[in-house]
Amino acid sequence: MENENVLKFGLGIKIWCVISILGSILSSLTNFIYGNYSVGVACIATVIFYVWLLLSKKRMAFYLIVFVAVVRLIIDLIVLKTPMAFLGLGNCLITYAFLYKYWKEMK
Repeated sequence: MENENVLKFGLGIKIWCVISILGSILSSLTNFIYGNYSVGVACIATVIFYVWLLLSKKRMAFYLIVFVAVVRLIIDLIVLKTPMAFLGLGNCLITYAFLYKYWKEMK
């Protein structure tokens, strides 16, 4: 009976997190192959935080996903001179759209 108050994510957010995890793994492998190690590490951090979000269901995990996306945007724009990291910010917006109905229950 203790599990009645446990927050459960719906299928949509679970599928989106898995897609984001797989995309970040693929992106990290690609960045490591091409020598963009800082972006590759940011992608690995994104994977870790998405797994943490799925397991803990805490807002802090989402905030860290946004932080990593902003850091990756800065790295891409300044160091690599490519605007591809805007996709990472779009990913955060889609994740928030899925999390919106759970946001009040998340700690």
